Amino acid sequence: MRPTLVLAASLVVSGCWSTYTRQELVATPAPLQRGFFMIATPRDGEYGTYKYPGSGRDTAWAVHSALLSYAERILIDENCATFECMKQTQDPGVTYDIVPEVLHWEDRNTGWSTVPDRISIRISVHDPATAKVLASAVVNGTSTRTEGTPDPSDLLDEPIRRYFKTLFPAPTSAPE
Repeated sequence: MRPTLVLAASLVVSGCWSTYTRQELVATPAPLQRGFFMIATPRDGEYGTYKYPGSGRDTAWAVHSALLSYAERILIDENCATFECMKQTQDPGVTYDIVPEVLHWEDRNTGWSTVPDRISIRISVHDPATAKVLASAVVNGTSTRTEGTPDPSDLLDEPIRRYFKTLFPAPTSAPE
């Protein structure tokens, strides 16, 4: 009992926790299907006048990672940040266009200032044939306590993975 208490206390003192929320904007009526996904690369995030170079690329790769269990093929379009752009350069056979958008990206020295890192990402899933938005949500991540110097990109994976888990049936096995 005592070792468990000591471990729990050490996590409280030195651990890193994050909280995640999701706001559904467009709920999909049925689970989406496995297929070929094209992911847009969003513009880099900003906080005030400061831009965070590479945050758009990090977001696209977090979406890519979250979709691996549901994809037969995935491409990241590094030249398009919007669905309108993706329509003009569409690969044949794409099942869904995935469009992430960085709404908020705030990198703070949380360990020193106790002000948390925050991210807010809108993710929209489009049917490329009809241009209809099939699903859309805003996912948020906030670091609540941290040691060291993590980056807001550390907050991407979990809320994005959780969101796609709600859209697709459970994967039977990972693609090889």
